Amino acid sequence: MGNLKVILLEDIPNLGHPGDVVDVKRGYANNYLLKENRSIRATKENLDRIEEIQKEQAKISAENKAAAEALAEILNETVLEIPANAGEEGKLFGSITTRDISRILQEEKEINLDKRKILLDQPIRELGEHEVRIRPYSDVEATLKINVISE
Repeated sequence: MGNLKVILLEDIPNLGHPGDVVDVKRGYANNYLLKENRSIRATKENLDRIEEIQKEQAKISAENKAAAEALAEILNETVLEIPANAGEEGKLFGSITTRDISRILQEEKEINLDKRKILLDQPIRELGEHEVRIRPYSDVEATLKINVISE
C-alpha cells in the first residue's frame, strides 16, 4: 500500500499544523484525513495553492498583531473604575470576573475584548486598585488598571 503525502488543513494532534506537508499511511489518509476534509493531497497545484494561502495568512496575522499592539497601548493607559457593593473591611459582596471586565470595557470604553484574553488568576474580591494582565494576541500583552470603588 505505502504512504501518501497530504497537506493538513487543520491542527491534528501529534501530526502537524495547517499547511504542513506530512507523510502518512494511505489508509489513514483516505479513511480519515481526506474523508473528513482535514487534509488535501500534496499535488503540485495544491502545494502552490497552500503557499498562496500561507502568504495571505501571514499578512492577516501581521495586521492582527499590529491591531493587538495598538490595543495594548490603549489598555496600558486605561484605568477602569468599577463600582461594587462591599462590606466594612473592603471585601466585596460577590466578585468581579473576566466576564464583568469584558462587559464594562465594551460599555464604557467601546473596547470589544473576549473574556478569555483577560488573564485573571482569580476573581477580584476587594476594593482598591488591581492590575490585570490582558493578552489580545498570542505574543502581545498589556496591563489594565482596575479601580474597584464602593457603590
